[in-house]
Amino acid sequence: MKIRITGILLVFGLNVSIAQGIDYNKVAELVFQKPTAEGINVLKDALKRHHMQILVKFLYEKKEFKEYNIKQRDEYLDKTNLELDKVAKSSPSSSQLYKRIKELQREVKSKRRQQNSTMVMAELSYSSHLLASGLGNAANAERSYSEYLRLRNIADDHEYEANRLIDRLDPLIDEYNAQVGEFDGAYKKYVAEKQKNLDKLNARIEQSNEEYGKVVQELYDLYKNNIDIYFEEKRIAEEKAKEEARKQQALSFLNDIDFGDDDAEEKISDLTIKEVLINTERMQYDWDKYSGLVPVKGANKYGYVNKEGDVIIQPLYDLASTFSQGLAAVVQNGKSGFINIKGEVIVPITYEEVRSFSEGLAAVKNDGKWGFIDQKGATVIPFEYVEAYFFTNNLANVALNGEFFYINKQGEKVDK
Repeated sequence: MKIRITGILLVFGLNVSIAQGIDYNKVAELVFQKPTAEGINVLKDALKRHHMQILVKFLYEKKEFKEYNIKQRDEYLDKTNLELDKVAKSSPSSSQLYKRIKELQREVKSKRRQQNSTMVMAELSYSSHLLASGLGNAANAERSYSEYLRLRNIADDHEYEANRLIDRLDPLIDEYNAQVGEFDGAYKKYVAEKQKNLDKLNARIEQSNEEYGKVVQELYDLYKNNIDIYFEEKRIAEEKAKEEARKQQALSFLNDIDFGDDDAEEKISDLTIKEVLINTERMQYDWDKYSGLVPVKGANKYGYVNKEGDVIIQPLYDLASTFSQGLAAVVQNGKSGFINIKGEVIVPITYEEVRSFSEGLAAVKNDGKWGFIDQKGATVIPFEYVEAYFFTNNLANVALNGEFFYINKQGEKVDK
C-alpha cells in the first residue's frame, strides 16, 4: 500500500460580492495585475458602451465557482488524509516510521504549495509583461519580464527541493508498505476510490479555471478593442467643450447686436448663425461615414441635418442614431426601427430594441429575445438570444443559457 494522495493549491485572493454592485477597480484587478486609472476607465466605458455588464456577473460567478471547487477539493484531501492517518496508525510496528513519512509528506506539500503559489505570481508578472508590451511601455514590460524570470527560478528551486524530499520519502514508504502487508485488497481499493474522487475534483477545478480564464480574456479583449474608441471620444469631448465655449461667445455676440442697425446683418456671417442654431458639436463628424447626415434634437424630438445645417429629416423621433450602411436606428413611441437618408421607414418601427447595421446585419430584440435581420427587415438569424451585438469580421458575440460565445452569419456557433 502506497500513501500518495496529493493536490494542487491555487491561491486567488479577492472576494467581491455581486450584491455590492460593480466595483470597476476590483474587476480591473482581476483582469490586469496592476491596473492604471486610465485602464480602469477604458474597461468601464467599454462595458457600459456595449451593455456587457453581464460579463462582470459571469466573472464573479466563475471566480466563486472556481474557489468553491478548490475549497471542496482541499477539504476532501484533508478529510481523506485524516482517514488514512487513523488506518495507518492501527499498525503499532510502523507508528514511528509512519510519523516520519508524514513529516516528510508535509514538507513536500509545503514545497509544492510554495512552488504553485510562486508560479501563479510568475504568470501574473508575465501577463503584465504582455500588457505593457501591447501598450508600448518598454520599461514596464522589461521589469515585468525580469520579475517573471526571478519567480520562475524560485519555483524551480522549490520543485528541486520537493523532489529531493521525495527521493528520501520513497524508500521509507517502501519499507512502510512491507511492514503493513497484512492490509488486504479491500483497503487498496478504498485508496484507489479516494484517488479517483480526488481526480474528479481536480478535473472540476481545471474546468472552472478554464471557464474563469475565458471570461477574463473576454474582458481583456473588450478592453483592447475599445482603447482607440475611448481616446477618440475623449478627444471629441475636449473638442466639444471648446466648440461649446465658441458657441457661447457667438450667442453673447448675438445678444449684444442692435438689430435696429441696418448694418447688423453684415456683422454676423451665415456660418456663425448656423453654428448658433444647430448642435455645433455635430460638426466634428466624419460626414461621408454617416451618409452626410447627423441627428440633432429640436422641439424635444430628433431629426437629421446636413453639414450646412439644413434640416433634411424632420424631428419626429424620441431617439435617433447616426447612419450606418445607409440606415439609421430610430425610436418612436417606445419602439425601434430603421429609416433611410430620405426619412423613409425601411424596417418597421416595431422592435423593442435594435443595434446599428454592421456587415449587412443588425441585432434586433423582439418578445424579449435577440435575433438578426438584413437591410430589408427579413429575419436572417432566429430570435433566441438573451444578448446580441454587432458583426465584426463575420462574427457576432451573443449570449444564451448563461454563456457568451460567437456565431457566424448562418447562426452557427464558432470558436474564436
